[in-house]
Amino acid sequence: MKRLLSILSLLCALFNNAYAYDFSAVAPSGQTLYYNIYDGVVYLTYPGSLNGHYFWLHYTQPTGSLIIPDSVSYGGQIYAVTGIGDYTFYNCNQLTSISIPNTVTEIGGYAFYQCSGLNSLSIPNSVAYISGYAFSDCFGITGTLSIPNSVTYIGGYAFNACSGLTSIAIGNSVTEISGYAFRFCTGLTSITMKSYPPTIYSNTFSGFPVNIPITVPCGAASSYMSAANWSNFTHFVEGCTTITVTTNDFTLGGVTGGGEYTVGDTVTLTAIPFGGSRFIGWSNGSQENPLTFVATTSQNFVAAFGVGELPHDTVYVHDTTYINNYIHDTIVRHVNHYIHDTTFVNNYIYDTIYLNHYFHDTIFINNYIYDTIYLNHYIFDTVYIHDTIYIQEGESIGNIALLNAKIYQRNGQIVVEGAEGYPVYLYDVMGRLLATRRETAQEVMLDVPASGAYLVKIGDAPARRIVVRQ
Repeated sequence: MKRLLSILSLLCALFNNAYAYDFSAVAPSGQTLYYNIYDGVVYLTYPGSLNGHYFWLHYTQPTGSLIIPDSVSYGGQIYAVTGIGDYTFYNCNQLTSISIPNTVTEIGGYAFYQCSGLNSLSIPNSVAYISGYAFSDCFGITGTLSIPNSVTYIGGYAFNACSGLTSIAIGNSVTEISGYAFRFCTGLTSITMKSYPPTIYSNTFSGFPVNIPITVPCGAASSYMSAANWSNFTHFVEGCTTITVTTNDFTLGGVTGGGEYTVGDTVTLTAIPFGGSRFIGWSNGSQENPLTFVATTSQNFVAAFGVGELPHDTVYVHDTTYINNYIHDTIVRHVNHYIHDTTFVNNYIYDTIYLNHYFHDTIFINNYIYDTIYLNHYIFDTVYIHDTIYIQEGESIGNIALLNAKIYQRNGQIVVEGAEGYPVYLYDVMGRLLATRRETAQEVMLDVPASGAYLVKIGDAPARRIVVRQ
């Protein structure tokens, strides 16, 4: 009896201490996860003894949305999470979504087997190996499954019975897709291959109709039609798109990235300014450089380049009109420091809105700058386009009205020359009439109540704006 008790005690000790994991840690999403350390990195694993997985009642299965961390801390050291081991989340059918970090390079066998509650799947562009049964019986995953370009191998039964999938796109590095990898994926209506024919088996796509459309790279249809087991299919489509890229002026800059692409490929366009030029934006409105997107159809892009310095206080250019490769009208965006509302008088823009009592932007009329911005009596931001007009003591604004009259400030007054016989109106910037004068004298003197901006209108000519400093 005593010997029997000793044997039972030994078995219980072995049974209770044969854990599958080295340590545990709480995930960012709140679930407790279990890890094994191997060669300086860690792999996710299951917590139960032997092949128990989460069988034992004192181990709580992860549920809901799971975020797998890219690193964990244990024993005063930080380890990168590089793999999801065999059976890690076996039958965790209450998981609804998973976020796999870009540090993971391998997804083990049965890793998510029968996780039927998963409703979406995103495999990061770091995974190279997807083992057998990795996502088998995950029939809740719907829509398009994208196998990234990093994956080189897809194991047998890896996506078996994922009946909610409607299409799959397999990256350009896959060299082998094992038997029954997509068996019983009854919802699939199309396949996109981004590489030349990888090795498959007669049962890799078991049950698929032979005429299912399979999109292949440009020029690869003949290779697929003659490749072992691929030749069983009859409907291959070369998914070719043409991305054309050019510049608004080849003397100011060049571009790279145009050419033939297969649908689903990642395209990267780069604009390269020459000399003192600068990149302004792409013809689709984007200012990203390089510009990266997924090819879906043939497209044309123009990279716009300009010359000169950017304005001092402008975060820019949303829509720009180009005339002879020069910027004529710039429309700025965003709040704070920018034009939000504009007062219109006789269909001309005259006044900007103030922010904290300072001017920050310049108004354009017919490609001429009518208003130069002052901050503490200094020009703060001026964009030089065609003609810039500075209002200084004793200087005049001429040759921009229908009349030959000149308007300037002198000794804190506004002086109008050449308005003989015409009515002269003085407004504040809100459009309120302050004074009306009609004289035959060569000079009309207008008193103003304080320093600031005013509008002067002569007869029916457009009003003009002047800044007075007293």
